[in-house]
Amino acid sequence: CIFFYLISWVANSELLQGITNGSLCPDHVPYDKPAFLSYFSYNYMMISFVFVYPCAKFRRRCSLPYYLTVIWPGRIGFRKAVLACAFISYLLLALNILYIVGLHRISVGMSNAIFQLQTPFTMGLSVLLLNDKLVASEGLGVIVSLIGVCFILMPLFSKESETEEPSNVGDWSLMIGVGSTLLSAAIGAIYLVFWRVLSETKNLVPLDGVEGLMDTFTTVAMIGATNMLFGWPFLLFVHWIGWESLSFPPLSHWRIINTNAFVEYLFDTSCAITIYITSAIVTTVTAPLTIPLAMVTDRILYRELSFHNSLGQGFIGTALVVVGIILLEMKPGLSYCRRKGFVGKKKDKGIECV
Repeated sequence: CIFFYLISWVANSELLQGITNGSLCPDHVPYDKPAFLSYFSYNYMMISFVFVYPCAKFRRRCSLPYYLTVIWPGRIGFRKAVLACAFISYLLLALNILYIVGLHRISVGMSNAIFQLQTPFTMGLSVLLLNDKLVASEGLGVIVSLIGVCFILMPLFSKESETEEPSNVGDWSLMIGVGSTLLSAAIGAIYLVFWRVLSETKNLVPLDGVEGLMDTFTTVAMIGATNMLFGWPFLLFVHWIGWESLSFPPLSHWRIINTNAFVEYLFDTSCAITIYITSAIVTTVTAPLTIPLAMVTDRILYRELSFHNSLGQGFIGTALVVVGIILLEMKPGLSYCRRKGFVGKKKDKGIECV
């Protein structure tokens, strides 16, 4: 699942790049509307209802409305669960927009390097919100992974130092670029951890197997539904401030835009499942693995020879990240109930974590 999550991430990035610069569009006419593309793509998350319905009908033996309003929200209730999903949808929109704003002002290599700070952000939030405790293997795993990230990113910096010409971009523009990318990384960490908090808060006893996957698919679908219902004011806002004029794509572009939206759905769903089966920290630590994967993809698609002498260094970094993930996974899994100290307490009220 982690491998599919990485593949779909790279595919989504290549499609977005091709749409915004026109290389994948009919007649090479670009459609550079990141806010609309993000909003439209996240609506595709509602596809997960296709998987939720048969599970509700044949496994739970209840109607879909009953499952969504009574069973899925768990102990927090339907209203709070919907508000949480709406919050996540806005996090995703803000994350994408800030990342694109940063790319307009700083180099790709610097942007990638800054975004890897998502890992310590995620660790800090996991400790703060989930009462997670760092163990030796986890700390060593993060250190080894960060060393691997450095190996992966060094070819990017060396490439840019050789090709980039001096520019007149001011310090203020640089600060905006760095700040927006840093904020994007922080929002990404909030998204990863908040997903786990929502899941474990809804269900006092962690769900396993099919029930856990069903809950994950339902949350994905509800995020898509809340994005469709409550995300459109975001398009009006970016139009009002003049950042992106509100206009629909040409009819000839809808095929590639729908393809991108479906790939975005595959990425978001595989990311959610990765968080469910591993952890938010493991999910964010694997992110740098997309860099050498993207380098190989660019080499295949565009016949670019850049980095061909540095691929070995990139794959050494990849191996280190994988070792770091293995060390992170050596930590014994603790449910939210155990971390919060519910074990053996309140048995008279039906609360018991196994």
